[in-house]
Amino acid sequence: MKIAVIGTGVMGSGMAEGLLKAGQDVVVYNRTAAKTEHLVSMGAKASASVSSAISSADAVIIVLLDAATVKSTLQQPDVKASLRGKMILNATTTNFTEIAEIVEIVRGAGGKPAECSISGGAQDLKDRKCDFLLASESGDQEFWTSVLKNVGGNISYVGEVGRATMAESPMIFGSMFLSAAAAYSVAVGLKLNVPHDVIKSQLAVFGPALEPLVDNMLSRNYDTVMASVDSFLGACQTGVSTAKQLNMPTAVLENIASLFAEAKQDGLGPKDGTVIMEMLLKQGK
Repeated sequence: MKIAVIGTGVMGSGMAEGLLKAGQDVVVYNRTAAKTEHLVSMGAKASASVSSAISSADAVIIVLLDAATVKSTLQQPDVKASLRGKMILNATTTNFTEIAEIVEIVRGAGGKPAECSISGGAQDLKDRKCDFLLASESGDQEFWTSVLKNVGGNISYVGEVGRATMAESPMIFGSMFLSAAAAYSVAVGLKLNVPHDVIKSQLAVFGPALEPLVDNMLSRNYDTVMASVDSFLGACQTGVSTAKQLNMPTAVLENIASLFAEAKQDGLGPKDGTVIMEMLLKQGK
C-alpha cells in the first residue's frame, strides 16, 4: 500500500516517519519542499504537487496547519479532480462545522472521507505509539484501522465522520488550560526566584501530564518540539470557535490564544508551545 502524507510540519513529519519505520511505502508533499528532505533520506518519495501525491496513493492522510488550509487545498481544481475514488483521512484539527465542510468537498469530488484525532505528539507518532479516535463510513473502518495501526496502539472507532472532531473537543480545551497553567506557574516561580527543584516538586501534585511542560520551561530550551506554537495556536482557534458555536464564554480562551499569537508574532511559531512562558516573563519588565 502507498500512503500519501500531505503536510510535513511537526505532526505530519511524525506521521510519515512512523509509517516509514513500519515499512510502508510513503509519498510526502509539503509546500516548502525542504521540509520533506529528512523524510526522503529515510525512504519517502517527495511529490511535486498535492494532486500527484493523491493520485499515486492508495490512502491519503492530510496533516495541515488548520481547516482553512485543508479546504483551500482540496478546492484547487487539480486537487479536486484527483480525489475521485480516493480514501482521504483528515488528521488536521477542526471544529465540527469545519469537518462537515471538508467532508462535503471530498464527497462532492467523488472521494471517500474519514477523520482521526491524534492523542499524542510527534515523537509518539515516530515511536509508533499514538492513540487515535477514528471516524469514517462503517465500511471503511477496517481499512483505516489497518493504516493507523502502523503508527499507533489503540484505535477507537467513534462513528460517522465528524464524531472524532466532537470527541476530540474536551482534549483541545484541556491542553489549552494545561499549557497556560504550566506557563503561569513556572513564570511566577521564576519571577519570585523560587529554586527550580522546588517549582517542580510543588507542581508534581498536579500529575505527570504537567512534568514535561515544566521541564521544558525550566530549561528554557524550546527546540525539541512536542507540539509547536503554530499547532497550539490552531488548536486554540478551534477551541474558541467551538465554544462560540456552543454559546459558551470565550474570553479566557481568547486570552490563552493571545499568548500563542504573541509567540508566533515574535517568530517562534516552529518552537515548542511551552515557549509561551517567555511571553509571561517579558511582560511587565
